[in-house]
Amino acid sequence: SADRPGRFDDIDEFVRKAGDRYRAAEMGITGFNTYAFLRGFENALVDFKLERKRAGLLLDGIFEFETEVIKRAAAHGFEAIHFADDWGTQQSLIIDPELWRELFKPRYEKQFRVVHELGMHVWFHCCGNITEILPDFHETGVDVMNISQPNAVDIESVGRVLRGKQCFMVPISY
Repeated sequence: SADRPGRFDDIDEFVRKAGDRYRAAEMGITGFNTYAFLRGFENALVDFKLERKRAGLLLDGIFEFETEVIKRAAAHGFEAIHFADDWGTQQSLIIDPELWRELFKPRYEKQFRVVHELGMHVWFHCCGNITEILPDFHETGVDVMNISQPNAVDIESVGRVLRGKQCFMVPISY
């Protein structure tokens, strides 16, 4: 439950001590990674291909739970929510981009819309080669995209498409 006792016990003190600093609430692993931990990685991939309706029900539950946590974070004065879902291997996406757009993009859009309606920013961390879906993340409402492995992403291609439109947080080197 998003209201689990203890979940937000120390938040108000943290926010008070932070003063006027920018405060981002870290969701930890989210969405896809949560699904994969619950079902197992192989089962998750099979579900997405062969059991989409059932997978969608579990995904809806995961995203709804996360959205409730987001609402509580907003009530405590956070200015951003930081998500973390790893979508890429070193060479390509974990799943077909069209499947990603069918199963995940609408759920991210809905969730990120709530974040923005609550007056917060969306920060999103993703490892691996996510070149094919970076424009989609921009379209879903990601304010700051954390490309954690720039060596795996076609930065020049992404720059041509998103230059001047998307804020990126990228390490200098891994």
